[in-house]
Formats: sequence, C-alpha cells, structure tokens
Amino acid sequence: MLDGHTLLLAAACKPHDCPSERILILYDESTHAMSGLFARRKPSAASDADSNDPANDDLTWLGSPDQRTKGLLQDMLYSPR
Repeated sequence: MLDGHTLLLAAACKPHDCPSERILILYDESTHAMSGLFARRKPSAASDADSNDPANDDLTWLGSPDQRTKGLLQDMLYSPR
C-alpha cells in the first residue's frame, strides 16, 4: 500500500542470468496505472559484480513514477534479501 492505494507487484529476471536483467512492475488497482524499473547490468561491470549495487546497472524507468514510487521500486530491487 502506498498513499492509500493498493499496489500489486510483479518481479522477473532474465532466465538463468538474473543479475544481468531484472524488472519490477507496480500496478495500482484503483487507477489502473502501471510503473516500473528495469535494470540491465552495465557492459563495463564485472561478471561477479554486486547485484545489490545500483552503480553496476543501467536503469530504465517505465511509465511515469513519481519520486516516492521510484524510491520504493529502487529499494525493492536493491535491498539485500
């Protein structure tokens, strides 16, 4: 829940190579708006680079997420599990 809106989260990654490409999509049930974050490993990053460090990825924002939603998506993608 964010700002009183129920959000659904979908997460996916490149099969057999999750650190190289990952995506998170948020869907707002009330407004039907979608936004997301796609992360692709930078070509210059080492193959064993830390996947929890955004400096190793090129980020593409999907939709028009506001700053709070961007923070939420980035925290979800880069939080150690």
